[in-house]
Amino acid sequence: MKIELGNFEMEVIHHNPLIYTLLGVLSDIECEHLKEISWNFMQRSTVSSIDSSEEKSGSNDKRRTRKNCWFKHSHSGIPL
Repeated sequence: MKIELGNFEMEVIHHNPLIYTLLGVLSDIECEHLKEISWNFMQRSTVSSIDSSEEKSGSNDKRRTRKNCWFKHSHSGIPL
């Protein structure tokens, strides 16, 4: 199912849990820029866990092999 949202289009992929894509949010140039500035900062994704001192922390899980990157909006000269 596709829904028009002004300049964007939302496509529902699954209803429970709700999963959808938003088309038209980022241009191809913006996507390439995000890939370029994040490439050197990619780290293996972690899962939430409780460490020995009962503090919440992130830890690796052999079932989760994706990588991600977090950066500030001001990381690049191009507005994000």
